[in-house]
Amino acid sequence: MQRLSAYMDIRNALGRHRNVRYIPVPDPLAISEALTVTQGGREVDAGDVNSDERFLLHTGQDGKLLIFCASAELSVLYQTE
Repeated sequence: MQRLSAYMDIRNALGRHRNVRYIPVPDPLAISEALTVTQGGREVDAGDVNSDERFLLHTGQDGKLLIFCASAELSVLYQTE
């Protein structure tokens, strides 16, 4: 019989994974350049069609309005009836 891990152990492990993989946002009103590009756009080779794919589409109202969407997702929305 296997024992499941405790909730806190799983939560802590997920937190460690997230901290390693994702970029922290210390100030939501000052988005870093790394967060204006999709994760896939950061990880593919420079010659790939998705290289440096934008993610932050618009920032307005002194940084209080942020619109995030990848270009590929906008293309799917545009083609949908």
